[in-house]
Parts: sequence; structure tokens; C-alpha cells
Amino acid sequence: MDKLAFIDTFDWAAFCREFAQRFVVEDLPTTLRFDFIAANRTPNEKGLIPFLGGRLLTPGQLRGAEPVQARKYLWVDGKIPQWINLSVQAADAGFTFIQVCACQRVTADDRALYHQQEGIPPFHILSPHLPHDWISPEKSGKFSLKGRTAG
Repeated sequence: MDKLAFIDTFDWAAFCREFAQRFVVEDLPTTLRFDFIAANRTPNEKGLIPFLGGRLLTPGQLRGAEPVQARKYLWVDGKIPQWINLSVQAADAGFTFIQVCACQRVTADDRALYHQQEGIPPFHILSPHLPHDWISPEKSGKFSLKGRTAG
């Protein structure tokens, strides 16, 4: 996948905000920030976390990344992770925060990308974490991202 195609696919995959809006009571702002799950890893003695392509980043760099920066973190010298899961995890008055969980294996071979059938490889759009015993918006209602309680 060339870089422009990746940028377009990444931007299209950000529709996970609209997908999540079907489930949650909060109005999700259109301005996005990305939280990489890798930020939860234990940093080395210098406070850095190994990330894709051997880069060393601070946990703070991997939280609240603007879309342009998030794309840069995922693009590694012409390669991208084989799969990237995106899900809305939080929102405040200004931003919708999307959790990014990326495979550590990177490839330049489009055939090696996961989620081909979904139309936006390597991205997989997931719902926000669902409350316990939640069934559907029709049966359980929408829920809050804050308390994960059905509304």
C-alpha cells in the first residue's frame, strides 16, 4: 500500500466515531485523538516504549495523538501493521478518543493485510467496550462511555 492510499484508508477508517455514536449517549465530537494501547506497556529505564519500526516513544506521545501524528506512527518506512483495531474509548467536550491496537508485524505486501473482506484493510472497526449484559441499542438502549451503563 502506498502512503497516499494508507492516508485515505486511515481517514476513512476514522468512521468508527460514527459507528460508536449508534451505541453511546454522549455526542461524540468530530475532532479525533488517538490513544495507542502500546502506551500501557512498561517503559524502559529511560521512560521510553519500543514501538513499530524500533522507534522509542514516551507513553505521552502515544496518547492523544492528532490524526496526522497517528498516521506517522503507523507508517514505518513504507510498511504498515498487518492489522489495526480502532474503537472509540472516550470523549470530552472537544475530542473523541479512539483506541488504537496495532499488530507489531509490519508489511509492505497488501496481500498480508488482515480484514480484506471488510473493505478497509488493515483496519478493523470495533464497538466501544460494551456494558455487562448489554444486548443491543434496541433492547438495552444506548450506554454511556463514562460508566458503561445502559441508558
